[in-house]
Amino acid sequence: MTPLAPANTPNRDQRRLLRAALGPDAQAGDAWRAWRARYPRPLVECEPAARSLFPLIYTNLSRAGYDGPDLAELRELYERTWIANQVRARGLVELLRAFRQAGIVAMPMKGMALALFYYDDLAVRPMGDVDLLIRPGDLEAASQILTASGWQADQELPPEHLRPYLVATGWDHARFGPLDLHWNPYTVDVTDETCRGLWQRAVVRSALGVEILVPDTTDLLVHMGFHSRKADPQSAARWVADLLQLVADKKAPVRWSELVSRATEFGMVGPVRDALIYLREQFAADVPDDVLCDLIARPLSDVDHRRYEGLARDSSPASVGAMISLHWQHYTAGCRGAGRWPTPWGFARYALSYGRHRYGCHTVAEVADGVLRRHAAEGPSLTVGNSATIRS
Repeated sequence: MTPLAPANTPNRDQRRLLRAALGPDAQAGDAWRAWRARYPRPLVECEPAARSLFPLIYTNLSRAGYDGPDLAELRELYERTWIANQVRARGLVELLRAFRQAGIVAMPMKGMALALFYYDDLAVRPMGDVDLLIRPGDLEAASQILTASGWQADQELPPEHLRPYLVATGWDHARFGPLDLHWNPYTVDVTDETCRGLWQRAVVRSALGVEILVPDTTDLLVHMGFHSRKADPQSAARWVADLLQLVADKKAPVRWSELVSRATEFGMVGPVRDALIYLREQFAADVPDDVLCDLIARPLSDVDHRRYEGLARDSSPASVGAMISLHWQHYTAGCRGAGRWPTPWGFARYALSYGRHRYGCHTVAEVADGVLRRHAAEGPSLTVGNSATIRS
């Protein structure tokens, strides 16, 4: 079995925070006090992975009757998150209405979908941005509406021939903050045909005074299972709380009988399997035995193995050779998704187009030089497959 990505598995202190956020009364208080004994500094100075759980910890400790001196600090962070997410939600509603008037169907993914319909409290699920999924054919029209609505693109819209190798573009708004506009919810080798099922199964739910299309609980669980295995230390604890929330939801329960087939459909059996095993072993999540057995017994194809290894691996090349290897793997994955045969000249065209789009380069030498200069200036931050900056 492929092991969990070490960078995205909660460490001992993060497990304490999760028990403070999710555990029963006595256990939550004990876990919080044990964590605070090791981290007595002001909460606002703690690492992002810890801060992402503080609002949820506040609600759980308040419910448990905890009255420690740091409860006021937790409440302040809870209120800050509520304000920030209210602003993000208003921006989302305005955008969805503008899209709807133009005949564009869109649905929020990840943090906003979870905050609105599973946590039922915008304050307990911090997020760095809003993730919004559209159909690939609507990208041009959606980008025009974003621009007209005061949003600014991080970069120019990628040319059409480059889009099979990307999954999203980044946008920002002076008031509403950052947004990632996705046309593919997974990796570049997941085809439009495969994503059609995600759209067909999506459900309309009401929040913020409007009807919002969102993935059904089972598809959202598969999607969050995919993100849980990405090598991202900042979300090493957050994904556990998110998946536990989905597993425990009673209003729109997971369709366990369909989970394995859907994970297989998206090539995500490995990530979903390991995430659910971890939840079962560490947090006694109510995952049916037959589902876990089916996931464990389900063989992974070579492509699925490579995809999983790519998720768990830091996408920051340390040398020109590693950079070329990483982009070749990404190029061939995009070819699979687009039904194309990878070729050396196709890769050269991809590299030039990617370099021109991402770094403003116009020759192979400029691409290599630009990538390495950026790598030296910013550290290991190169992300393949998304022209948006990755945010939790």
